[in-house]
Amino acid sequence: MKLELSAAFGLVTGYQSYPLPLTGVQARLDLYHKGKMDIGIEMAAMPYIAKDSVIHKNKFGVVGTTPFLSLRYPF
Repeated sequence: MKLELSAAFGLVTGYQSYPLPLTGVQARLDLYHKGKMDIGIEMAAMPYIAKDSVIHKNKFGVVGTTPFLSLRYPF
């Protein structure tokens, strides 16, 4: 078994009149490996900032995906 961690940094355009920063992380645990193919479990997470319309303050949070099964084969 092998654990892989990766991160992404970039800009999201088209949401407002200016680009917004984007960050995200992903973790992948390889469970089975045969030849070039491997099967694993992955999960991704992305932080966000949202304005609370009731108290008019920004709130910070993290959105994560549920773990999912992945199949990887390089072509």
